[in-house]
Amino acid sequence: MKFLSFYFSISLFVFLNFPFLVTAQINPNAFGYYQDALRYSQNQLIGTARFQGVGGANTALGGDISSAWSNPAGLGFCRKNEISFTPAFSVGVANADFLNEKTLDVKINPNLAQMGVVFVNNKGATQNLRSGAFAITFSRVENFQQRFTYSGINSNNSLIDYFLERNDQITPWDDLNDESINGITTLDGLAYSTYLIIPTTEGDRGGNSYTSFITVSPTRQEETVSQTGAMNQWNISYGGNYRDKLFFGFALGIRSFNYRQEKKYSEIVTGNGFELNQFTLNETYTQNGTGFNISTGFIYKPIPYLNLAINVTSPTLFRISDSYSADLTVDYNNYPFDDEFRNRVFVLDNEAEETSLIESEYSLLTPMRIQAGLAVFFGKRGFWSTDIELLNYSSIFLFDSKPTFSFSGDNETIENLYGTVINFRTGLELRFDHLRLRGGMAYFDDPIAQKVDNINREKWYFTGGLGIRKAQKYIDFTLIFRNSEQVYQPYSLADGTAPIADIKQTQVLSALSFGFYF
Repeated sequence: MKFLSFYFSISLFVFLNFPFLVTAQINPNAFGYYQDALRYSQNQLIGTARFQGVGGANTALGGDISSAWSNPAGLGFCRKNEISFTPAFSVGVANADFLNEKTLDVKINPNLAQMGVVFVNNKGATQNLRSGAFAITFSRVENFQQRFTYSGINSNNSLIDYFLERNDQITPWDDLNDESINGITTLDGLAYSTYLIIPTTEGDRGGNSYTSFITVSPTRQEETVSQTGAMNQWNISYGGNYRDKLFFGFALGIRSFNYRQEKKYSEIVTGNGFELNQFTLNETYTQNGTGFNISTGFIYKPIPYLNLAINVTSPTLFRISDSYSADLTVDYNNYPFDDEFRNRVFVLDNEAEETSLIESEYSLLTPMRIQAGLAVFFGKRGFWSTDIELLNYSSIFLFDSKPTFSFSGDNETIENLYGTVINFRTGLELRFDHLRLRGGMAYFDDPIAQKVDNINREKWYFTGGLGIRKAQKYIDFTLIFRNSEQVYQPYSLADGTAPIADIKQTQVLSALSFGFYF
């Protein structure tokens, strides 16, 4: 029962990222986990400041500790033991347009992008297997830090209309009444227990008709949505060098993530309503997961100035636990209320209720990742590198070995919504004695298979950086610019009149790598 209740709790925001998709693509039995599954199947630019500075195009490059993640064959190019770490810093600016009002929000996040150590065993130029390198590395593969705020005056509808539409002629009175007595597990139960919606008095107690005594007058609707957390991966990797011609490698990846979303939604009466001053809904949703994957890669040098590469990473198998809770506070204007359903008369002042903590566990299988790349070297003057990456997001699969409820609706939605993408990364490094100058770009394709709306979910990254390389140490710095757009709908109505926030986000990330050879 708790899982079914959880579905009703989160379904208010089930269209967070897909508000305009035709409903046929979203199975009515989907719990909304298909959105979480996509979140944990994507990556950002990863690795040292050097590799991020060339747009993350590092599949065919070697000699960098980040190869342990991108293509372990690149470790075969390492000639010295190495240790490195990369602190990073990001600033996200979100501009929201809601009901013709614009709101600005800023999110700052310091973090650790990468660290690791490589141990090299040089066997000599006369050996077929000329060297091998073993690495233990940490990489932040996705950053969930985000926050946006919107606000505007709505004279047409309210969240109360959503609750009425969801429950009137649908939900039996006794279902919500039992929640108010035995423990609230849904947002509908919160609305009922705080009198935002009430049962009509017509018929017997087995009815399912609802109304609201609150006059829908102009209200200021505002909300802050804050996300925190990250997805990280530890790699245990090995790369070998066969006659300076063929480089090979393999790695075990141990991936984990933590994600927390907090929402604060309010409606403040600005018109002539006399029953209500305002109400505020708070929601907290957390997820934690641990999984593993394996990868293997090759780099081939047909001529001294050209590298050709391929790397295949298996699906990541996650075990995930999540929790959800919500509370609703309603500030009435000392309204005298005749509760005919409960046979009592009293004054409504401040009503507050909260849900029980709702928890679940399940497993997730992300897509296989196939990367191919080439790198062209200009002698000692630098290089140009390009990657392509293939993923089939429709292969994402949710399951549980001891099912308490069915994921069939979410899995069908995944097959309907998501498709195969081809991502592209390219970058350039120029060398001037000890100085390195870098630039690059990366394109991440839209995971939605068919464009049935006007939302552009593509992601573009533009990067630039510089570095100084000495015999025993190096330092690299990179700036990354990313623009993205999303729409957000706080609630949906059958007539399509619910308000929508258009959110444009700009993110600036900086990374500073320090490395030492020993």
